[in-house]
Amino acid sequence: MLGNAGEMDRQKMRSVVFDNPVARRRLEEILHPLILEQSKIELAAVDGNKAYAVLTVPLLFERLTFRATLWRTVTVDCTQATQIQRVITRPGLSIAGARKIIDAQVPRAVRLQLADDVIHNEVPIALLRRQIEALHSRYLACLSATAACA
Repeated sequence: MLGNAGEMDRQKMRSVVFDNPVARRRLEEILHPLILEQSKIELAAVDGNKAYAVLTVPLLFERLTFRATLWRTVTVDCTQATQIQRVITRPGLSIAGARKIIDAQVPRAVRLQLADDVIHNEVPIALLRRQIEALHSRYLACLSATAACA
């Protein structure tokens, strides 16, 4: 599904994957193990002087095999209405297309339940930064055993 200049035709890929659950599962069966393996490689390469590393895994909760690799999980959350508004800014995506993508993911309530921590992403950037800084401070405190991390 290549477009111009050998790049992936994202619109065509989306229509195949989100219109066909069997194709989506097959694609996930191929990609998720590769992503997990690459994540392990990248974690192993992290400088030992770092307190912790951050992996960005967009579909983390779709495959819980990732959780065994991780110390903490964070989800970045917003309402479905905001999520749809953000998704439809991508070229070629309608509201119906955005809903298909969202419906194919683990539901928001499940993600919120599974995550150890939540960053609320419907606030001004200054408040978003404060959330991230507070979480970073908490993680550092947890790692130095000066605070409980449950």
